[in-house]
Amino acid sequence: MDKKLVLISAAPLIAIALGVVISSSAKFKPFMSPGEKQILAFYHQKTKISFKQPAPVPSLANPISLEAPKVAFPKVPLDKMAPPPEAKAEEKKVSLILINGGRKIAIINGIIVNEGDSIDSMRVEKIERGRVLLKDKMWAKWIKIE
Repeated sequence: MDKKLVLISAAPLIAIALGVVISSSAKFKPFMSPGEKQILAFYHQKTKISFKQPAPVPSLANPISLEAPKVAFPKVPLDKMAPPPEAKAEEKKVSLILINGGRKIAIINGIIVNEGDSIDSMRVEKIERGRVLLKDKMWAKWIKIE
């Protein structure tokens, strides 16, 4: 049993010694990229400093034209072409507002709505006592109860 114990404890030492002998006899070439070789060959004595003269810049033209476009404007007033957004809000009629704790309900043009609901592409933003706030992409308007 003593011989086995000596053999087991000596085996790692023998393997290490064998690895050192093999690696010292092998010759490895270091691999370097062309950039690394160029850095390795750099000597500050070889460096030349040259001063460059500023390049002349030709005059630059403005790329943005400030001339007014020659477009025919409509002869009809804009309010005749498209009605103002307030006209939509006047069509809506609030007939009932119910507020109970955190729950708020309104009846607009006979439709029951809560805050956050949509009616005719308008959002019911807020319901308060006596009025409702309707919001569109372009405008917001308070509608009072009738």
